[in-house]
Amino acid sequence: MPKPKVTGAVRRKQRRRKPAELSDAIEGQIAEMCRDLAVQAKRMRQLQERTDELRIVIREWARDSAPNSDREPP
Repeated sequence: MPKPKVTGAVRRKQRRRKPAELSDAIEGQIAEMCRDLAVQAKRMRQLQERTDELRIVIREWARDSAPNSDREPP
């Protein structure tokens, strides 16, 4: 017995939203995106602070390990 052909993707029946519902849904998505952006901005600030701290440590290390004319050769 041959298999029936599938004629296309099954479409879900979506109910039409009222303009107020649509507006609320969009506002909710925008609010969520704003929260996500705030979290990412905070994370970027933290990374910048850590980068600045690391830069200071590297400069101090480089200064301390650089050969000085005041020191005697080993």
